[in-house]
Amino acid sequence: MFPIIAVHAEEYKISFAAELSSLPLTAGDKVILKDGSRKDQQLIFDGTGTEKAPVVLTTEKPGITKLSGNSTFKVDATWLIVDGLFFTDGYSTKNDVIVVSVLLQHLLINENIGSSSIATNL
Repeated sequence: MFPIIAVHAEEYKISFAAELSSLPLTAGDKVILKDGSRKDQQLIFDGTGTEKAPVVLTTEKPGITKLSGNSTFKVDATWLIVDGLFFTDGYSTKNDVIVVSVLLQHLLINENIGSSSIATNL
């Protein structure tokens, strides 16, 4: 017999971008950005999910969690889902507001950035 290895997914609730970049995200993990408005945040979403257990970044209530000012979002990982982020009244002084790594594989961006939705590498 082979041993059964269970994947233990974690759920994290965060308030600020710095918390996201410090999380050791693995398959099945879920990160929930708490409701509220945030200005000048640099979100870095880096994790390794799988087809059956992607890593998810979402908000408590879609459209309520707003990122404004000089806020940016960098995605650099595999099998990720991003849902519910709302960028408004923003700009970037150095890079694009959303930066996707050339190494990224399988990203779903859904119900984000106001009313826009895009999907890549699915």
